[in-house]
Amino acid sequence: IDIRLAQYAGLRQIFEKCFRFLQAMARGNDVVQGRLFDRLDRLLSVHGAEAALADALTEVFTGNQEMCLKIRGYQVQRIVELLALHQLDASEFLDLLKAVVKVEELDLPLKRNQAFVMTYINQNRAKLAWIIEKDAAEKRKRLLKAGDLSDPELNYLLRMVDLLATCAEGENRFIESICQNIFLIEDLLEILNDPEISIPCKRPYLRFFVWVYLNTAGGKVESGASELDHDENMWRYIEMLNQSLLKLRNSLKGLERGSKKSMAMALKPGRTPSRQALEAAMQDKDRRIVATARVVDEDFLLYFFEGVLPFLQVFYTDYYQPVGDQHQMEVKTSQELVLNLLHISDEISHNVGDENQFQLLRSTVTTLVNQETLELLQQAEYVTMVTKFQQLSVDVEVDVRSDAMKKYESEFNREEKLNDRLNQFVVNFKKAYEGPNTVRVQIGYPSDTQYCEEDGDEDLPLGKEFQDHLSCFTNRSDGVDKHASKLVEQLFISYSDPDLAKLSEAERLEQERTSVTSLQVLRAMVHNQIMLLPEDDSGRSKAYQRTMERVRLVQDALNAFQSPLKIIPLLSHHNDDIVRETLALLATILYRGNRAVQAGFEYYFLNTREERFFIDVQARLQRSVVATRERRALLAQHRAKVSKSKEMMETLRLKTQGKKAAAKTSLAAAGQVSDEIELKTLEIKEGVHEVEDTSDALRFKDDGYIELILRIMGFMCDGHNRVLQDYLRVQSDNIKSLNLVGETTSYLQLFYGSINPDNIALVTQVFDTLIEFLSGNQENQAVAFDRQIIDAINDVLRLDTSHFTDTPELVCQLKQSAVVVLQSMIEENDPQTIRLSKEILETVHIDALYENMQKAFEEARQNPGEDGEDMRLLAFTIHHILLGLQDFGQKHWGKKWLFSYNPTPEQAGADAVLKDDTMSVEILRGEELQKVYFRVKKKAALREEVKEQLKWHISRESPTDKLRDFLEWAQDIRSDISFQQRVRKHRLASMLIAGRVFWYWSLLLLTIALNVFILASWTAPRDFEERLPEVENYFFPVLISLGAIHSLLSLCMLVTFYLSNWNNFVFPTIFYTIFKLETPKKSHSSINWFGLQSMYFVLFLTFSILSLFFDGYFYCFHLFIIVVNNDILGRVLQSITRNGKSLLWVAALMLVIIYVYAIVSFAFLRQSFDRNEGLFCENLGQCFVTSLKYGLLSGGGLGDALRPGTYSFHEPGLKIIFDLSFFIVITVIALNIVFGIIVDTFSELRDEKSRAQADMASVCFICGNPSFEFDKRGEGFDKHVKQEHNIWSYLFFFIHLNSILPNDYTSIEEFVAQKLSSNEIDFFPANRALSLAETEDKNAQELTELKRMVQQLLARQEQEDAEQRRQKERQEHKTWEKRHLHEAHDEEDEAGITAI
Repeated sequence: IDIRLAQYAGLRQIFEKCFRFLQAMARGNDVVQGRLFDRLDRLLSVHGAEAALADALTEVFTGNQEMCLKIRGYQVQRIVELLALHQLDASEFLDLLKAVVKVEELDLPLKRNQAFVMTYINQNRAKLAWIIEKDAAEKRKRLLKAGDLSDPELNYLLRMVDLLATCAEGENRFIESICQNIFLIEDLLEILNDPEISIPCKRPYLRFFVWVYLNTAGGKVESGASELDHDENMWRYIEMLNQSLLKLRNSLKGLERGSKKSMAMALKPGRTPSRQALEAAMQDKDRRIVATARVVDEDFLLYFFEGVLPFLQVFYTDYYQPVGDQHQMEVKTSQELVLNLLHISDEISHNVGDENQFQLLRSTVTTLVNQETLELLQQAEYVTMVTKFQQLSVDVEVDVRSDAMKKYESEFNREEKLNDRLNQFVVNFKKAYEGPNTVRVQIGYPSDTQYCEEDGDEDLPLGKEFQDHLSCFTNRSDGVDKHASKLVEQLFISYSDPDLAKLSEAERLEQERTSVTSLQVLRAMVHNQIMLLPEDDSGRSKAYQRTMERVRLVQDALNAFQSPLKIIPLLSHHNDDIVRETLALLATILYRGNRAVQAGFEYYFLNTREERFFIDVQARLQRSVVATRERRALLAQHRAKVSKSKEMMETLRLKTQGKKAAAKTSLAAAGQVSDEIELKTLEIKEGVHEVEDTSDALRFKDDGYIELILRIMGFMCDGHNRVLQDYLRVQSDNIKSLNLVGETTSYLQLFYGSINPDNIALVTQVFDTLIEFLSGNQENQAVAFDRQIIDAINDVLRLDTSHFTDTPELVCQLKQSAVVVLQSMIEENDPQTIRLSKEILETVHIDALYENMQKAFEEARQNPGEDGEDMRLLAFTIHHILLGLQDFGQKHWGKKWLFSYNPTPEQAGADAVLKDDTMSVEILRGEELQKVYFRVKKKAALREEVKEQLKWHISRESPTDKLRDFLEWAQDIRSDISFQQRVRKHRLASMLIAGRVFWYWSLLLLTIALNVFILASWTAPRDFEERLPEVENYFFPVLISLGAIHSLLSLCMLVTFYLSNWNNFVFPTIFYTIFKLETPKKSHSSINWFGLQSMYFVLFLTFSILSLFFDGYFYCFHLFIIVVNNDILGRVLQSITRNGKSLLWVAALMLVIIYVYAIVSFAFLRQSFDRNEGLFCENLGQCFVTSLKYGLLSGGGLGDALRPGTYSFHEPGLKIIFDLSFFIVITVIALNIVFGIIVDTFSELRDEKSRAQADMASVCFICGNPSFEFDKRGEGFDKHVKQEHNIWSYLFFFIHLNSILPNDYTSIEEFVAQKLSSNEIDFFPANRALSLAETEDKNAQELTELKRMVQQLLARQEQEDAEQRRQKERQEHKTWEKRHLHEAHDEEDEAGITAI
């Protein structure tokens, strides 16, 4: 339907009234303004009521900073195109563009929007600017002199000039240059001085004159206004103004208070022209406004505030310079002008309807007062008016309430108070209904942490109702019920169903609310599980792992519904709430870099060629940049205005003080005023005229939810996901590839030199995301470096922390993230990283790194506990970066290379302390050796006895076996240290374990003292049957005292032993077999519950207690404590226990043999057993015991022990065979077998130790290179094994990996962790070392140089040989020529002779 046709006139009127209604609804209503802005594209496509449409949209942007910042360039272009299409019929679009260009609430222009408007006007200049072209000058004059405001052409002209003046406002040089080509100064002054042109027509031209020529960015000379200070036409206009102000002054006199108030209501800033204001006033039947408008020309008042005051302020600030007596007329005019302004300000200041107008009036009057002369100071009228003005400036309060409003407020004040209390009740009731925002109250988990971020991007509904709603979609198995898939489908349908376009507005709003709730429910499923994670946990505890597994189950369940992929299109939704909830849900599902969800994104991106996500992200980043820059430009203009006001006041104060003495003398001589009055009137109070601080409205805001977007991209790449890292950089399979890595890095440029508490969280998130982008990805690192990431890091390192006194932890987190980005760029040793590191060395500020390291170290030292851990981590990170840069410089520029920056003694001291707790390892990744520095938190956690066990008992059969066994030991030690750290959290347990050495030596000394005391005190009793010794009276008190201490120390030692090894105790294998339990894996540090070591400490305590009751008999057994922690005695015992099974079988064989001999003795030799000598053989048992005892103790065996008897001749022969066989079998063979086993075992242990010592002294444990290689080619074997390939460094590196979350791994740490999990050892630098590699590189360089020199010599020799060959050929050729010529001459001679 073409609504412009006559038959649709009624419909057009309906459209116009609809837009008038929307205009009224939008006035002062942010919600309506926001909804109209969301439908701006649709509204701009409506035809038939363009003028009303423009008025309605003007209401959306007037005074709404957010809307002005959000408008897009294509939307401004569409408005300009509509203006070009309708021109005179819809000149209201010019007012709309003016509202878009200037933020009324701040009285500041937006440079971006100014550029948009001027650009599109120039593109349509033929259609739009015809009225201001030079060939239309006569027509303009005719229209201006006619002054018919109902003429569409005149309205169009005035609005166009007013728009151009607004676009030039704010010292925009480009627009000023364009506007200066439209109207010349002479043309403007001609119009302003023309008495036939009415005031409303002059107002836009005066504003144009002020902003294009007077208050410019290019200066007086460039604008051509340098001669205006004494220009005749200029002063003619000022004189005309003076006369008009005098009329206004006289008109204001005699007006009643009510009339002045009505005048204020009429002057209150509005969006309607003055004639509409009068019509509205007449409709309100407020005749005083009309009467006032007749007495005091309202058009002139608007002209006065919008044009005259800015003109006078600029002119008298920057141009007016009275010189001597040459310009007395100008001085006189200025004096009259000052007096008129003082009188006017006194009459209307209390009735100005806008704070900006009041500030403008006050600053303008102050400017003119600043130009006062001594002659003026001598006028009593002037002094009196200045006194009133100063008092007015201090005491004035702007009150623009109408009489009706005052009456209403007085009558309904009680109801207003009741309404306020009702509103407060609603707020309190809401809080009481929802409950406190804690995990304990919201989900019933015993934790007082905050449940969600209130009024933030990730807030959630509070209260039992929402949790009950959530429970409908959850279960206890995986946390997600199958019905949750319906929520996902509902979200998918909300944007994909074509029938949704037919919904009414109310239905569409209801659908959007449903989508928001669905997104919140899905997010709360994961969020509730995340809230159950233990606080202050390293991420390695079983409780944390179990809870994190629960989180992953919920994430995987939602991923199985394809939730992330189905909600990504919602990022393009027009509703910001839906976009915010979508981003929050994606961030929650990707929490901690869920691998399954990442795989889903990979599949989605690679198989669907998705571009919408990347386009939306880039668009939001760019919109945030534009909005932030505009907001920053507004803030700069605001601060400049404030600064200018302060400078003006300071100048006025100084000038006033300088003129005091002269004025005082003159006034006293004239007898007009007293000294007291004079001092009072000339005292300009500091700060009176400062511009109102509106900087809060210009504070940084996260436009576009950038922090959520960055977190999502970071989670996508979390865990070094190389596929998504590359894909976010380049989408090779898409039609258009967007480099989000580069866009994110460039986004940091927005905050150079402007990081503050409002944006520091966002800047930190940018660096955190870049960490995930760059870690282990050289291509992304190169992109970031090209986008000047190092400049951003330098800016952070030099951040002024004076604005962060209340939140120093935020600065620490920011700097930590920034330096980790730097660390990730230099952590590897491949050729590309080496080239990048060289450029980084040339750009990074080394001095800033040292300064931040020192400050962080000092603050951490002042807070030794957990409070200083963040600072401590920052200091170590910077220290590791400096070490890495030093290694790089030494490798490529020589060992004497140093930073150009020399650290201060304090910085060097901090560096030395940090170096003590820093270790390094060399890792083989691919073909490159990488050196990794890391922090060792608690070296004492590795017990000395454990180190000794590893050193002497690790397998050294081959380099491979050595490293594999080392990994097994490392696993056991990591478990032991982890257990030790948990135990040491308890103070008593920590004290017991820390006193382990003290318990041992105290017990040893006390045991020796007790045994010496017993040795000296015991006397044998006279009765042989008495078992107790005879002692003196002092014996028992001393024994009990020392024995009690001994028992207490024994208990401490026993408890310490069990606390230290509780994690290593295992039961005998038969125990697990009987009870059908899973047999635990035996480790190197396993201890049997019933083993010798564990039973020893139990018996130690038992004997200590028994000694108290048995006169100290059992203290002798405690002397065996000397075996504990004694390596020599330990090997002696080990020589027996190591082959204990063999010895037991040999002993069993000896018992069998002796038993056989005992039977023979019982049968045939009983008479040889003399009972009187202790030889019993009355039964077989006695015979066996006697044979066992005397057969082993007698030197000749059993034969020596038996009594010799008289036998027949054959009996001694059998006896000899019996004795000899027993002697040979038992005494000679069996006992020597036992001794041989023990001796061989001892020798074997000694040889093992010797081999271990030799291996440690001659071969590197890690790389397997012999020691002479390092002595010959490196810097010595001792330095290599202590600093470069220290076995304990590798062990602590594995412990370091176990102490941090996998998500926080660097690229190399992630690589090593994966190798450890698969029990691979190829990351060890077998037969490789950086120190040898450097020598090899140098040798290779020397060989290359030698080869080059040889090649040069060969080339030179070849050149010389070739030259010699050429010389020889030339000589031969010359010889041939001579011979040939000689032969030719001979032939000629012969021919001549023949002819003759």
